[in-house]
Amino acid sequence: MQLLNSTHLTKPLNCRLFFKLFLSLLAGIPLIFGSAQARQVSNNLEHFPVNVASEGSEVDIRVRVNAMQAPVYVRVYYRSLGDQNFKFATLDRSVGEYQGVIPANAVKAPVLQYFLMVLYANQAIETLPALNPYGQPMEIIVGEGKGQPAQRTQQRSTQPSRPAAPAQLQPGSSSQTTAFILSPDPLAEIGSDEVLIAAGFGGGASGVDPTSVRLEVDGRDYTKLADISEFAVSLSPRRVARGSHKVTLSARDKQGNLIPSLVWRFIVTAGKQAREMVERKNYQGRVYAEFRQEKFSNQELNSNNLGGSLYGESGAFEYSAQAYFSQLEDPRLQPRNRFSVNVKHKLFEFGVGDQYPYLNELVLWGRRIRGFTGAIKLGFLNFEHASGQSVRQIDALYSSATPGLMLVRGTFGQQLTANRLSFGRGNTFQLGFMTLNVRDDVNSLKPGESSTTPKDNLVGGVDLVIRLDSRKIELKASVASSFLTQDITNGPASKASIDSTFETDLPFDPASFESWLIINESTTPLDPSGGTALAYLVSLRLKYLRNYFQFGVKRFGREYVSLGQNYLRSNLRGYYFNDRVNLFQNKVYMNLGVENYQDNFSQDDGNPKTSLTNFNYGVTFYPRQDLPLVNFNVRNYVRNNNINDFLINASPFGAPDTTDRREESITRDVTVNVGQNFRTGQVQHEATVSLINSKLIDEFSNTRLRTSASRDFSNFILSFALKSKLSRALTSVFSYATNNNESTRQLNEMDFKMFSGRVEYTLPQQQLTFYTGVRSVVSTGTRRSETQSIPVALIDYKQTGFQFGVYYVVKERHRFVIDADLISFTDNGKTLNTVTSTYVGNPSFNNRLLRFYYEFRI
Repeated sequence: MQLLNSTHLTKPLNCRLFFKLFLSLLAGIPLIFGSAQARQVSNNLEHFPVNVASEGSEVDIRVRVNAMQAPVYVRVYYRSLGDQNFKFATLDRSVGEYQGVIPANAVKAPVLQYFLMVLYANQAIETLPALNPYGQPMEIIVGEGKGQPAQRTQQRSTQPSRPAAPAQLQPGSSSQTTAFILSPDPLAEIGSDEVLIAAGFGGGASGVDPTSVRLEVDGRDYTKLADISEFAVSLSPRRVARGSHKVTLSARDKQGNLIPSLVWRFIVTAGKQAREMVERKNYQGRVYAEFRQEKFSNQELNSNNLGGSLYGESGAFEYSAQAYFSQLEDPRLQPRNRFSVNVKHKLFEFGVGDQYPYLNELVLWGRRIRGFTGAIKLGFLNFEHASGQSVRQIDALYSSATPGLMLVRGTFGQQLTANRLSFGRGNTFQLGFMTLNVRDDVNSLKPGESSTTPKDNLVGGVDLVIRLDSRKIELKASVASSFLTQDITNGPASKASIDSTFETDLPFDPASFESWLIINESTTPLDPSGGTALAYLVSLRLKYLRNYFQFGVKRFGREYVSLGQNYLRSNLRGYYFNDRVNLFQNKVYMNLGVENYQDNFSQDDGNPKTSLTNFNYGVTFYPRQDLPLVNFNVRNYVRNNNINDFLINASPFGAPDTTDRREESITRDVTVNVGQNFRTGQVQHEATVSLINSKLIDEFSNTRLRTSASRDFSNFILSFALKSKLSRALTSVFSYATNNNESTRQLNEMDFKMFSGRVEYTLPQQQLTFYTGVRSVVSTGTRRSETQSIPVALIDYKQTGFQFGVYYVVKERHRFVIDADLISFTDNGKTLNTVTSTYVGNPSFNNRLLRFYYEFRI
């Protein structure tokens, strides 16, 4: 064996690499000062990002899914700045869109990160942002302030309102802080159960004193029912009487100066007669049914769905129930139907059905189980439990024509049980101890009917949280250790067998621990003293002097496995730190973050250790309501295994075997988002613009043994969207996006252009809405091979779709939607027949989607 030196080798983070990065940044910076707002592009997802929120208040998330394929689920993944793992909430099907909320207890200053994910019936996944959603999620600026108790907000009407008249400003103010109207627009006409009264505060040096805010409607004080912070005030009544209503808002800044009062009117055009505004009901819910008939790529597919939800309070209890039943439910797949019932009290809570327990970031974090969860919360002593089916048994499929011939292998059923005992409320201190057992049902399948062996997993963990100085100091730590038995088919081994196999002296009999863990020759680790199955996370957060600083270390041993936490990478260790700086009275946010990890640090498998370094920095400008919000962010991800040479193995059969294990690359993601609400004449607009550039630079690209082995890749996305209220009855949404892809030293090239437009017209009583839209996607490109002189595929297709629909509201509670999508897919592309060296044309086809949706609101 000999080593062959690379002729152009450069050291990690070389000057040439940084010079490329510097030039790209110079090219991108002027785009910060563009003219509109930003969203990250997706082919089928339409979502105008949430920019700001108040701490301790729910965040309403809505997305329109324009895909032909039926979604299995639509989720929003979210986390506070610095959290290691995302949680998720499922968005419910609603009229024309999917909607849900990020819970109030997750909305913490200074920033909330989130992204959207859709799983389709054909198992395809789509995200927004479309590019690297985990590394570059969307961000919401969260204003500090004590939020009101979380309330599930009513859906705000998306219908256009009457052109706004100026709000009346009351004289006698000396404050530079101003109040501005968010909802409803002056003289807007809206439904009685869709009223959201909201106003924001901006400008000035001292900010608003939340305790001084006073909100009146028709001369009555509703301040105690409103959600109030130093940034905004909102009131969401259940129903409002038909007719005109007057809103008066007054407040003072933190120096005691009077802020100009706001006075405006809005009009309720439909709803039950009432003399005055009433408080929210103590429960709310809905049931819905959806019927879809699809033709996709010349295949017929029907997808019918039923669902419902209920949320409410009764005395000291909160309760919720959800159900979703789909025709896509398939006994040969994991469950797609969902149902759950949950009850909460300040001292205890429990849930049955499909549950997603979050008990420990290392041990059990959001794994779906169908079973039972419960908790007793006494403050000084707490106990949490989760148990149920984590994997559904799927029987092997045999041929009916040939007895004994297995066509498809099955899946073992799996049960999960977890318990956590903790001391302390968690406000200032909590210490928790946890165990998890996940075991496959070895009797659920016959031997050989599964492609995997039945497993048994035992994990123990300890977690600690300490919060001081009004949570300005927070220390969190988690440590866990695991055991995994890869094959429990034959049950536990005898002590003599293990002692003989591993030349050891086991201090106990494995059979005595069978109820906890089945131990045999496939159990790892048999000796935990080496730390190979140990994992830990430690983080420190500091919030001082307008800085939000976090430092942390993590280590996941190569044999650490928790079947209750699916997102951890084993054999990884390193550290991270980031800082978020708030400047100019919450108008500018700057962030800087560094992560440095070693992948495969143990090197027990003979593979090299790889250094992973991530630099992330950016700035967000949020000056005031009438100026654009601008976000600029750069992420550099560097991989380096410090191998500089080819590995040459001599071969007695001819040419030596050459292995190229070198890795030194940088992936650079540059994102520019700009957003603005503005008015032209009597038309109100909401505009978004985004630019995304991702490029992977392989430093060994020019010396790879094969061209296709190069990892070079570039992706450039530019998108624009504009939502306009053209009149009281007419709303339009238009978007345009381009996506240019190039990979593997120009072996593959692909360009996309997408345009979509939709217009909605609502009759004066806002009970009947007609809408129509058009959507066009054009793609061109080539796919090449090293062995062919001409491209192996020519890509040239156009997809054009038209949508027509009607939305009808009956007596406020009944909602009907009927719509149709007609899509023409014209493919002028060709595929090379390598035998005849001629091109064969690709087929074209037409798709259609007919949908009926009904919803009843409780």
